[in-house]
Amino acid sequence: MKRKIFILILSMMAALYGDLAAAAPIHSYKELVSAMCAGNQFVVVADFQRCTEKKEMPIGYFIPSSMMLVPANDTTPERVLTSDLHFSKHSSGPIYEYVKYTFNSDDSVLIQTTFYDPKNFNPIGTMHTIKCTLGEGIEIFSRD
Repeated sequence: MKRKIFILILSMMAALYGDLAAAAPIHSYKELVSAMCAGNQFVVVADFQRCTEKKEMPIGYFIPSSMMLVPANDTTPERVLTSDLHFSKHSSGPIYEYVKYTFNSDDSVLIQTTFYDPKNFNPIGTMHTIKCTLGEGIEIFSRD
């Protein structure tokens, strides 16, 4: 079943992203930074089940419209940031979901999700954090 879902996601990516055969997998943070600096486009596939080992977690993808390489400073190492804001459904009803992805130089990925009330944009509950690894729950495909 999981393989069928992954194939379905790849099919949707091909339809939305163009020629998937031209998309190359990104295997490391260094490859991500290099492709980003070359101006490549990306598809991020997130298998939250693999990240959390919880079977009820979703699998999905998004196409970042922008990414930012943030240089290291005294307290934080260099990292790549991207985010996504989308309308979704929660157990309490319709919501906005903001997801921030932080790609770190050790290939770890920190995913932070916050839900917002669509009427007043006040946060609903607390932020959720998922820790993942590039290539193990988070896959990135790049195309020039």
